[in-house]
Amino acid sequence: MKNKFVRLLSLASLAILAGCSKTPVSSAKPSVSTPTSSSATSSPSATTPAATTPADSSKASSEAQATKYAVTVAATADLKIGDADVATTTLAGSKTTTGAEFEEGETVTVTSTMAEKYTFAKLEVKDGEGTVVEATADASNTAASVKFTFTMPAKAVTVNLEVARVADMALDLAAISAETAKNTETKSYSDGNFSVFYKTDDISKQFNKDSSGVVNGVKLGGNAEFGTLAKLMTFDATGAGHVKIKWKAGNGTDTARVGYFIKLNDNKKIEKSLGKEAFAVADSKALWANSTFKFAEAGKYAIAGNADCQIADIKVFYDESVTANQITLPSEIGTDLDKLDAGLALPTADAGYTVEKVLGNYTIDAGVVAKFYGAIDKTQYFYNCFELANGKTMKFNASGAGTMTLLVTGRTPKNDSDSTYPTSKLTCKNASAQEVTVTPNPAFETDGGMVSSSNSKTKKFYTLTVSFSVAGVYTFTAQNVVDIYTATFNGI
Repeated sequence: MKNKFVRLLSLASLAILAGCSKTPVSSAKPSVSTPTSSSATSSPSATTPAATTPADSSKASSEAQATKYAVTVAATADLKIGDADVATTTLAGSKTTTGAEFEEGETVTVTSTMAEKYTFAKLEVKDGEGTVVEATADASNTAASVKFTFTMPAKAVTVNLEVARVADMALDLAAISAETAKNTETKSYSDGNFSVFYKTDDISKQFNKDSSGVVNGVKLGGNAEFGTLAKLMTFDATGAGHVKIKWKAGNGTDTARVGYFIKLNDNKKIEKSLGKEAFAVADSKALWANSTFKFAEAGKYAIAGNADCQIADIKVFYDESVTANQITLPSEIGTDLDKLDAGLALPTADAGYTVEKVLGNYTIDAGVVAKFYGAIDKTQYFYNCFELANGKTMKFNASGAGTMTLLVTGRTPKNDSDSTYPTSKLTCKNASAQEVTVTPNPAFETDGGMVSSSNSKTKKFYTLTVSFSVAGVYTFTAQNVVDIYTATFNGI
């Protein structure tokens, strides 16, 4: 019995041991996962991160790359000289080190260095819709070099850089003020670059200060005398270039005032007129004008007015690229070629004219004089006139029959008190040299015939008419001196 029990126990033990031997050995070791192509593209579990291939890394980087927007730099100058760049500008971003495209929110730094003879004026950043993007100036900025930063928006922008040309010569009002304070009897004054000439009794008109005594400009009188340089401003240029002038009429009630830029010859006479400015007025106030004129060579140049004008600033900029064919003189005739207006014309030399001037359908053997010649009833002022000297002519090419109306005054010849012509006269002949009647009486009073007026300068104006029966060239000839202000032809 005992032996039987022992035998059964042994069998049971063997059975238990046999059951234990069925557990895999590998379960006692760490589990190792071998990725497959399917597992690399599946989403990783919360507990086991998924491995990625190089192709997946490139795709993820592309999807994460931010959009970039372009920055364009546009540099302009108030007066560009030649074709050279006015400034050199570089761009840099807080994330981008090369190129001109930046991410939204990136800090962009703009650095600009001005070219020689240029100075910084303004920098502004705008998007394509004109919205200004705030730009911050660096504390170290100078007139020659600047740095600005701005935050890149989610759109392309333009950096507008404005620079100014440094003048080679500039009017120094303080120097002129100091000079005239020392000697009020001087007949001229200068700041070393610009000189002003005047008659002693005109000093109150030639130099002007505001109510507090601060200089606000040089005031030139009218009736400039080019032989003596009286009542005008001059400067000597060493080459070609530009002149910029800030000026205005001496008062705001007269719309006939004009300023001129003129080249003088060696005898201080007008060689040629290069430009003019018809001064504007508004609400009985003279308005400042900013004029720019070109000159193509070295020489002496003058600034003058047909009446009082005030000059606040003049700057000269040399530019060897300026040539004579670049200079376009202002029109001396309006849109109507049958209408002549001396107020549109440029002044010429004082007297003894030798060159005929063609203005529309008129050919004039006369010079334009920029002087005050009075007013009609103190309402219509005239300064410029075509001075038709004794024996000189004005020709008109009529397109057909019609009537011409002329506004004129007469005067005795200069330095000729014993003239054989006590009155002025304007005659007219047709192409066949036949007399054409000028009415009323073609003879009229000269300077001695002033109208009765408190304005002693007011001359007696005459309106003459002449009728043309056919087309052709009609010639007007002056006896004594005839000043022509306007001439208008109306065809039938």
